[in-house]
Amino acid sequence: MTYRIHIDPERRRIAVYLHGPVDEAVLRDAIQETWAHADYDPTFDGLLDLRHAVMRIAASDVYGLVTMIRRSEQHLRGRFAFVSTHPFATAMSMLYEYRSHAERQVGVFSSLEAAEAWLDAAAAA
Repeated sequence: MTYRIHIDPERRRIAVYLHGPVDEAVLRDAIQETWAHADYDPTFDGLLDLRHAVMRIAASDVYGLVTMIRRSEQHLRGRFAFVSTHPFATAMSMLYEYRSHAERQVGVFSSLEAAEAWLDAAAAA
């Protein structure tokens, strides 16, 4: 498995940590496994950590994932933070942000600490 899912009901946060090669199939599997998790709540905030991932995904794959997510009743409705230190993963995160910005607030960050601070600030408001 190239991902780890952590759901923290107290913080109302879902985090998925990716590592190694990641393609569209891996992302779909991670999304579906997250949706099936016993603690999953679509009102929680989300975080996707791409710092240790090697992205093997195209723009068309991002469009397909956005469509899949939008069509599901399980999609997250809270804020969503991407964490990436690689230019390609950052670009794909920004493309996702562009394609889905009308539905929720999305942020792209270069550190886990910055992403968590942004999510924490929203939770405190």
